[in-house]
Amino acid sequence: KPKLNILFTFLKMYGIIILKNYYNNEELDIILNESNRILEEERDKEGISKDEKILHIEKYSTYIKENFSNNSLFNSIFLKYTNINSNTKETLLNKIFYEEGKIKNSGDGWHRDDHGKQFKSIMYLSNVNINNGNFQFITNSTKEHIEYPKPTPEIEELLEKNKICKLHNITGETGTIIIVDTTYIHR
Repeated sequence: KPKLNILFTFLKMYGIIILKNYYNNEELDIILNESNRILEEERDKEGISKDEKILHIEKYSTYIKENFSNNSLFNSIFLKYTNINSNTKETLLNKIFYEEGKIKNSGDGWHRDDHGKQFKSIMYLSNVNINNGNFQFITNSTKEHIEYPKPTPEIEELLEKNKICKLHNITGETGTIIIVDTTYIHR
């Protein structure tokens, strides 16, 4: 459980922090059970069962709301990093099914989110490796670093032209937490 100032320093330097074993097994089991329950009960109500996305899951689980959505560490990092004192956040549950030979992702390929400060906390709900749908992130890829590359850039070309940019494949076991500034290029 690293301290806020250390996490903030790494997030400011690299745009990403990865926390392993943040939740104990009992907490993680409850989060997984609640996530599966919500997927089963709510996906058809949202009318998006094809994408396996449920918005605002904090409405459907008090446990997830109290232990993930309103996590004091995540909230403290958000406030310090963005300088935004806002309660406009949502918890999204997204389930991507791995199919060999198919590239799927929740953001429609390589992209940046809002060009201000954008902050997300992601938790892997299964073991994730480079072959089954890991998060990918490019350090030093904000507009402050490399301006605006052409739309949907060829990543190899972008990395070749911008030696300061590095591609990272974020893998991890169930429960891995990724705290990320999504104004960096990612998918």
